[in-house]
Amino acid sequence: MTCELLVVPPHEDDPRLIPGAKALSGEPRKVPPGLCDGGPRALLDLDTPRTRAAAGARRAFEAWQEFASAHPPGRAFGAIRVRHVADPENYAQAQAVEDYRTQPVIAAYLDHPELEELVGGDPIARPSEDLEGLLRHAMDSALPSNALLTLDGCWLDIANADRRCYFNDYLDALPVDACAVRVLYHG
Repeated sequence: MTCELLVVPPHEDDPRLIPGAKALSGEPRKVPPGLCDGGPRALLDLDTPRTRAAAGARRAFEAWQEFASAHPPGRAFGAIRVRHVADPENYAQAQAVEDYRTQPVIAAYLDHPELEELVGGDPIARPSEDLEGLLRHAMDSALPSNALLTLDGCWLDIANADRRCYFNDYLDALPVDACAVRVLYHG
């Protein structure tokens, strides 16, 4: 994922865009054409990354659903690990991992690296019925940010799904001439 924001074509040369001059190291940054660190809301293409993220999430969801339907249902790793947490002396973490990995659906999944790359993580742990929620989560996670400074000066940490939803709704509601800027910071 890139840190920069997409520019709405054909406005790549608009002087109101903020290109970003230096990296954290102090070295000059070469921001590719069509990307910027900010500018007026109307010049920022916030929808393309969201659309791409939703399409990727849909592909992963559908691929997993199709793949998993050919196997007996499995249990998410967290559901198996509960037994280890309750009785670590008699049910080791390594055994929980082994029990998870040897489930037919997971063993088959691990034999398909292209599917594993597309779906990622523990596919059983994902909500399997709420495609719309999954797509919204993917779209809300598409834009790079860890925090939001609102126009009225309020800093908000963007650390969970509700805050990411708020962040995206906030950006979408900004006046078209309001300046949105991606700031990379560290503490």
